Amino acid sequence: MLSSRYLHLHEALELGPMWLRRGAAVATECTPLADPTTPADTTQAAPAVRPTISPAPHPAARTPDHPRAALLHSLKLNRSDAAEHTAKLPADRPSPVLDDSPFPALRAETLSAALADCRRCALHTQRRQPLAGRGNMPARLLVISPHPAPQDDIDGRLLGGEAGILLDNILAAIGLQPAEVYISSQVKCTPHIPPQADDQARQACTPLLRQQLDWIQPQAVLFLGQPFARLDAAARAQLSGGRPHCVIAHPARLLRQPELKAEAWRQLQTLLPHLNNITPAA
Repeated sequence: MLSSRYLHLHEALELGPMWLRRGAAVATECTPLADPTTPADTTQAAPAVRPTISPAPHPAARTPDHPRAALLHSLKLNRSDAAEHTAKLPADRPSPVLDDSPFPALRAETLSAALADCRRCALHTQRRQPLAGRGNMPARLLVISPHPAPQDDIDGRLLGGEAGILLDNILAAIGLQPAEVYISSQVKCTPHIPPQADDQARQACTPLLRQQLDWIQPQAVLFLGQPFARLDAAARAQLSGGRPHCVIAHPARLLRQPELKAEAWRQLQTLLPHLNNITPAA
């Protein structure tokens, strides 16, 4: 006779159905097994508890105990939540900070006011003030930097401080006085985070630079800094409006690396034939 406890155990271990011989007797839990060759035991055995089989629950997310593991776990969940949130946003959701409307008709005297209202890139959230440029119009030479420096943003003056003094001295060495030069930048606002202007900012401001070229009517253009050196000749020609131009290291870099001044001087010499009635200082 087979005890039903074996059947329950077999079921609990998920071993499948137990095959029994036809006619085999199965003792219930309340019927103790007895050996016919030994005297009956009058002590009643405690009934066995049949284990309850239930499907395993879906494992819940658990934050690991180790601090670093917990941090990684949290970041993973945050990335997942952010991706899910982004997926729910409509594809044509308008940007809250950008303005794609065309610039109104501009005049040189209204440029600063137009820039103060500009929302065409995210830099307007970082700047203290936009800097249109400084100098006289027309001018013999237009100097273009990539964007205002953080100190320019504080002072409200493009290319001021020691870098501005060095630039004035360099230009004086080729016979140009400050009154004959206009200083501007491709991007009119100062980027702080990150400290470089992106393509969006350049695309937003470049039409203003072209407008300034029409107002200033320079004989030549001087580009400052590596961003312009990395451009091909066609891109620089477009930015300069087809005028003679050259690229030198930014004056702030020349202050840190004086050994670059010799190359800057050689590049400036290429502009002299295009600047009327100018001879380099001795």
